[in-house]
Amino acid sequence: MTTIQCKSVNGSISKCRTRHRARLHAAQIINNILVSIRPLRYNRNVPEKLQLHTFFMIVWVCLGLGSFLFFHFNRNAVLKRQVWPAFILTVGSIFGGFMYYMLDRQQPQVLYFMVPAIILISFLNIRMTRFCDSCGRTLYRQPIFSRIQFCPHCGAELK
Repeated sequence: MTTIQCKSVNGSISKCRTRHRARLHAAQIINNILVSIRPLRYNRNVPEKLQLHTFFMIVWVCLGLGSFLFFHFNRNAVLKRQVWPAFILTVGSIFGGFMYYMLDRQQPQVLYFMVPAIILISFLNIRMTRFCDSCGRTLYRQPIFSRIQFCPHCGAELK
């Protein structure tokens, strides 16, 4: 049997002679320590940030899945051309807004980097994506400074 010193109920220090008492007192000591440091660990913004992060991930997955289904399986090139710029600008705005709120709105200097990056990426996405009138495919891959002339799937000339 081990002997350890621990506080009894009345506050005096006594020696615990049995393992059972030692375990009970150790559990009480650990519980008291955890209760005393709980205010230090608790941050009021953590649940709100966690909810915002979860909401952001749900919205991002829905946007990704919806855009994949629409732009991959829809063969109406005219409709895709109309929807694509608005979709890209909306996604960029949503991403920028979420990042702004995730940074607690306390670091506006991040916007000096983030806004031009979002504008550049949106411009490149709009410029580099083409839609074939013949087969209706969405064509993403092309070099930055050159335009694709023919559809790689059906061979039709692109506008």
